[in-house]
Amino acid sequence: MKSDIICVQETWLESDPNESMTHFHEYYVHGRSKGIAIFTKQQPLCRESLQTAMCSVIKLTFMKFDLINIYRFSSGHDIIQFTKEVLSLLDESRTQILVGDLNIDLFKQPVNWFTQTMKQKGFTQMVRRATHVLGGLIDHVYFHSPNMEASCTLYKHHNVFWSDHTCQSLVIQTNSDCS
Repeated sequence: MKSDIICVQETWLESDPNESMTHFHEYYVHGRSKGIAIFTKQQPLCRESLQTAMCSVIKLTFMKFDLINIYRFSSGHDIIQFTKEVLSLLDESRTQILVGDLNIDLFKQPVNWFTQTMKQKGFTQMVRRATHVLGGLIDHVYFHSPNMEASCTLYKHHNVFWSDHTCQSLVIQTNSDCS
């Protein structure tokens, strides 16, 4: 509960809940999509959602960075189309943090269209350890900050009892106190 932002993928929520969490000002859920959510203590400036046959995405724009939360369906095999959909949401002139269950196992497919494209765009994929109970690295964190306006540290990688995925805890620092 000390977190300022919590991103959740594959929640299987079917609609937005009627109640919000006590310590969070806003509760964003994109239902109709196997459910993804972002819980924030600070109200974002803007919210966008994308729902396609391959993925569900929530993008929040804050003063100093954009946060993109993605759940890529395991049945979404067209990785080139998926990549195009994600690229349409990026603003490379701003700090971008992209997190999610991408169902692309970087241990089995270290060279893949999505990861290579993100790398070419200047993004760093930060997760290096298995993120799933079966040993795959399917949960990714991509970070890009033009002009070094911010930094991102993968603070903690830990198991949680309610999921077969590990939790990735990040610390984002911007050049000012405003985030």
